[in-house]
Amino acid sequence: MIVDLPEELEAALEVQANARGVSLAGYVCDVLQRDLAPSLQTQRSGIPFKTGRGTFAKYGQAPSAEEIDANRADLFGNFERTLLMIAGVADTHTTLWHLFDDSRLSADAKRPPRGAKSSFRP
Repeated sequence: MIVDLPEELEAALEVQANARGVSLAGYVCDVLQRDLAPSLQTQRSGIPFKTGRGTFAKYGQAPSAEEIDANRADLFGNFERTLLMIAGVADTHTTLWHLFDDSRLSADAKRPPRGAKSSFRP
């Protein structure tokens, strides 16, 4: 913020700032804070914030650790099988590229996976 002050007011501020051993900007901030402090305090006080305590009380008691574990097992029980199915679908492109000897297939991808039993023929 830039404030144009009359020369005599600026000179008086500089004298006060020097007497206190602070910068002009620091002294002006002190004066403004001292003058505005009462209005700042009234703005801050007001209706207190409502806490979140009891917000979900209408839904009943929270689930126990065992219930949470059971829900997780129910949701993610088939996760590994689903992940393998996704990997199989993604691998379809590699299989097609192998069949058609596509140039997009890297040398590493042309090698069979480690430990795989296959009749791969380069």
